[in-house]
Amino acid sequence: MGIEVFGRQPRARRAPVETPAAGGDPGESARSRGQGLGVLAVVLVLAFAVVHVVAVIVATGGGYVLASQLAIVAIVGTIITLVLGIGTFVLRAGRRWGLVAIVLSIVANPIALRYILDFFGSATSAS
Repeated sequence: MGIEVFGRQPRARRAPVETPAAGGDPGESARSRGQGLGVLAVVLVLAFAVVHVVAVIVATGGGYVLASQLAIVAIVGTIITLVLGIGTFVLRAGRRWGLVAIVLSIVANPIALRYILDFFGSATSAS
């Protein structure tokens, strides 16, 4: 009966290290901290989608100058939310929300939406 030197040694268990956010609760997990950025991206992209819908409604009423200004706001805004969604996804700060923001940013962008609708319009008219 001696000490086993070359055999398997039991591993010491370490508690996970939690670093509190600046001014945050020390018990707060990294997952709950990071989801705010993804949620923000989704809320912003939904707001810019509403701006896009308002631009279309204004254009049908004849206010082309205001509609084109709103469309520019929607284009720039959805590009910003796309970058924010990609950053959220890459940084793992609410990846699901970031993925939703990426998809919605592409669909809500007026330029991308034009190409998407042209693609499906030509696909249905060809058959």
